[in-house]
Amino acid sequence: MSERVRTPTILVVFGATGDLMARKIVPSIFHLYRKALLPERFRVVGFSRREWSDDDLRSHVRGIIADKYPDADPQSVETFLALFVYQRGTFDDEGAYEALRDGNAGVDAEWGVCAKKLFYLAVPPANYEIIVRSLASRGLPEECRDTTG
Repeated sequence: MSERVRTPTILVVFGATGDLMARKIVPSIFHLYRKALLPERFRVVGFSRREWSDDDLRSHVRGIIADKYPDADPQSVETFLALFVYQRGTFDDEGAYEALRDGNAGVDAEWGVCAKKLFYLAVPPANYEIIVRSLASRGLPEECRDTTG
């Protein structure tokens, strides 16, 4: 496996409760998971405004997998669902970005490495500017001190 595939990664999906997550993102990630092409340490943070918990997001993802991959092994699906956590917030809520930053830092500490952070904007283009500005103002896209991540 290449070094790129082994790099610990956190994928943050803005608009995680929307249609793009259900139609494209979750099925694509699950396909990579089944092919063992995800990093060993991989996390998906679903960011959205709904009053959901981690379990609500995982239930949503479970339904997507059941629809798109009805033959999926139940134990494999449960292991896959453990990769998902939820961060509630609106796109203009600076506190939500601080919580996102702190959550990512907690994962880095847990893993003992600065993970690569990917930000996927599964939202209408009108929201891009506020999200990108908010990410930048909280230092979320900055490289780690050792230039990894």
